[in-house]
Amino acid sequence: MTAQRLRLRYARGPEARHLSQSEALRHWEAALRLAALPVGGEAGSRRRPRLGAAPPLPRGATSDEELLDVYLDEPWPPSRVKEALQCRVGPGFRLIDVQEVGQHQPSLQAAVRWSEYLVVLPPDHGAAEVAAAVARFLSRETLPWEHVREAKTRRYDIRALVGDLQAEPAKAAGPQALRMRLRADGQGMGRPDQVVAALALGEPTAVHRLRLILALDSPVRLAWRRLGRFRD
Repeated sequence: MTAQRLRLRYARGPEARHLSQSEALRHWEAALRLAALPVGGEAGSRRRPRLGAAPPLPRGATSDEELLDVYLDEPWPPSRVKEALQCRVGPGFRLIDVQEVGQHQPSLQAAVRWSEYLVVLPPDHGAAEVAAAVARFLSRETLPWEHVREAKTRRYDIRALVGDLQAEPAKAAGPQALRMRLRADGQGMGRPDQVVAALALGEPTAVHRLRLILALDSPVRLAWRRLGRFRD
């Protein structure tokens, strides 16, 4: 049993947008080792640090908010952990916050419900076309969809994975964009590129995750997350 569970909130910039989930986790493993944090290890001969990751960021995307749970064998104040890690994260990663989380709370992956994205569209789509495509999509109760990746075909209802979808006003004469809230739980995982494909708007030129939405917290849990056992 580890002594403490901490949740790291961080951003990923353009330098890290091509990393896979496993590559991003290896980055954090290296930063934790350099910071000499008392990280609990998973069972096995290699004893890798015990981490709990949120649903993966799509490859090629940037993000304002990613989450990672770290389990320590001895408690540290979150401010001390942040200070120890701050200068050890590599290019493309920016540590925003460290908070203590109750150990009996659901795992991070089980707690995430939605991901919110801002998706930039190809420049050849006008505002009226985008608005019409969004209206058609939202009017559907279901929309059967196929996603072929390598030799595998995945069939699902893509409409059920979209909680919200809005056309974002273009800045000056720039390209159109979409703001979307996609399911990210045990019932399904929405992919921004597939939503854009279902709208018949081509391939996005940029995908940016704005935030991850967790299951509703009680006031007690929110207080624990804010203060934990330490008052800085």
